[in-house]
Amino acid sequence: GPKVLPALRIALRDGHWRQRANAAYTLGLFGPAAFPALQDLIRATHAAQWQIRRTSAWAIGKIGPKAQSAAPALFALLYDPSFQVRQHALRSLPPLQLPSPILQTPLHHFFQTTQDSEDLLFSIRVYPLKNLDESSFFAWRKLLHITKKESHIFFALRALQPHPAYALRALPEIMAALDRYGTQRIRHKIAQILSAIGPLAV
Repeated sequence: GPKVLPALRIALRDGHWRQRANAAYTLGLFGPAAFPALQDLIRATHAAQWQIRRTSAWAIGKIGPKAQSAAPALFALLYDPSFQVRQHALRSLPPLQLPSPILQTPLHHFFQTTQDSEDLLFSIRVYPLKNLDESSFFAWRKLLHITKKESHIFFALRALQPHPAYALRALPEIMAALDRYGTQRIRHKIAQILSAIGPLAV
């Protein structure tokens, strides 16, 4: 419990990189009780080793809303060279329960700048259309434009299916996906989407 926090904070700051990553992981297991170590975790997001950055991002998310001051550190990690670090930063932002305007602007900038389809795929898993609205829709459309994987297309179409109003706006991307990847499951998914938006198109 809290009695071991001082030792973990020292290990996070001064230990071998494996010890530092393990200390961050253990702090994350304490959840909100790890709040006294928040500044140490924020500093650890600048560590040279990606394993420390990844685990520190994860631990920050486990602290929850009390860790809102760590949001800038997580936003910075969205541009980390390591996909695993970026993934954990994306996943750790929702538990902070940031006000929507504070969250949307940095995320939208990230969606605009990334050229990694895996980033976009993971983003629409973490931030479905109903959560971020236009920013998530932007990420969804960009994923369809840049991905070269049929599996990404299928997931994106599946994510869009419950939202016929967005699907109506995305008809050009949907039909382009059909031209590029006309597999049976893609054709079937697009048929379901077109059926759902039929009444809206009248």
